[in-house]
Amino acid sequence: MREREAAAAAATTSQGNFPKSNRNSAIFVGSNPQPANIITPPASTLSQSLSKTAAASAALLAAQGKTRSATPATASPTTPSAQHPLPPPPPTTSNSAGASEDDEMIDPLGAGDRREQGGADGPERALLQERERDADMEEAVPENVDEVAMMVSARKKWKQQQQQLQKQQMAQGKKERTAMEHQPRMWRTKFTLRSHLDTVRSVAFHSTEMVIISGSEDGTVKLWNLKSSLDRDGGVSKKAAHQDIEPNITYRGHSHMVTSVALSAEQGRAYSASLDSTIRVWRMPPEGRETYAAVDPSLNLASYVGHTDAIWDIRLFPLPGVSHLLASASADGTIKIWDTAAGSSPLKNSWSYTGVEGASMGGVRHIPTSLDFCPTDLKKLAVSYTNSIIKVFDVETGQVVTTFKGDETYDNTSATQINRIVAHTTMSLVISGHEDRHIRFFDLNSGSCTFSMQAHLDGVTSLDVDPSGLTLVSGGHDSSIRLWDISSSARTCVQEFTGHRRKGDEGVLSVRYHQSLPWMVSGGADGIVKVYQHGV
Repeated sequence: MREREAAAAAATTSQGNFPKSNRNSAIFVGSNPQPANIITPPASTLSQSLSKTAAASAALLAAQGKTRSATPATASPTTPSAQHPLPPPPPTTSNSAGASEDDEMIDPLGAGDRREQGGADGPERALLQERERDADMEEAVPENVDEVAMMVSARKKWKQQQQQLQKQQMAQGKKERTAMEHQPRMWRTKFTLRSHLDTVRSVAFHSTEMVIISGSEDGTVKLWNLKSSLDRDGGVSKKAAHQDIEPNITYRGHSHMVTSVALSAEQGRAYSASLDSTIRVWRMPPEGRETYAAVDPSLNLASYVGHTDAIWDIRLFPLPGVSHLLASASADGTIKIWDTAAGSSPLKNSWSYTGVEGASMGGVRHIPTSLDFCPTDLKKLAVSYTNSIIKVFDVETGQVVTTFKGDETYDNTSATQINRIVAHTTMSLVISGHEDRHIRFFDLNSGSCTFSMQAHLDGVTSLDVDPSGLTLVSGGHDSSIRLWDISSSARTCVQEFTGHRRKGDEGVLSVRYHQSLPWMVSGGADGIVKVYQHGV
């Protein structure tokens, strides 16, 4: 290798010492180079010789570059043979005929050098291995498979997988919705209204709007307008869910605790009864009234005076378009009917336990505890008494129509008295809640008790029937609110939850349904008003 490089360098040097017109190429190849005759070409062939010489030099330089890149160390361009004139190469007639066995042909690609090093190594070997792997991969794929077809097939498979996954998700969602539909819809607390300073004795709903009125032992009546706290779907707005709601107005006028309230949507009035033996009539505030606006004396419309003792219950006529009657039950033993549409003399009728005003019962006065108009027969008014007797009176005449036999468990004490009665909205039934924890059902026509059950762990204080007539709600001193399926003969309890905290020996004192919306409200001894929504 070194001899060949030295010979090439000597040839280049010897050419550079001659004039351009007398230069000739002399290249020695092999281990025993022999001088060749120097041939001076004629002038006519000088250009051909120069071109051949340039081509040979370019090939030689290329071979030298590849040889240096493959060989760790290269020979010095200055060799002993380059210091002396080189003998002329031997004459040859062809490239292969005059070559000896020791001679080598110049390999422009450096294949001979690679053979001397024992084959491909380093980067070239890695390149060969990579090409072999590519060849193996090409053999694995049939030559007749189109690349576009493969991509289309893969995309089709992916779409099928996505469709299958979507079907599974839809089936799972349908299964969950079906399970939710079969679950019973429950009542859940949505609003907790804190403003009263003492026990809330009575609550009532507006017949069409989300307006609530409450009466308390603190002597005040509060009106709450929840319309602004609801979203478009009728649920609780996010803002209202995280803030306390203040009453729109607080009515003050009673000198003692408020025992019962009622709300007339048609008249735009609120009614309240108190231990001060009066009934107050309040005008509902205008829609845009500010919460903390100044007191408006014009909101206090009237005061009904006629009773001589505490008033325990008041009830509006169920059809205000027909009549604007208001019934009241007082500790003075009388029932009074008031015409709220009248001016100066609203009192229309009054009677006692026997149905006749001022009739004596041998010195014994039976006190009415609760009353209700009968929706199935609007001429009748049911009244309960402390001796566990329920009487049905004619509203116009005040005469006794029917007496219910509900005193089987009465022991002449208040521990067995009737606390609350309610007339069914669609059936001829009157339902009573007793201090001895029982709820009893009476037939309005015959007066007989058709069903009796122990409903609470303490005295039953409040009752109401939903507008559909299928569910009864009850509240008791055990602080629980219970809902009963009265469409079945078993009258099973479908839901129970704690409504209010117990204070002293009292718990839940009032619970009412909304007449047109899926809402319910309750008041208790803890001084809180709670509002519930159904199925949300």
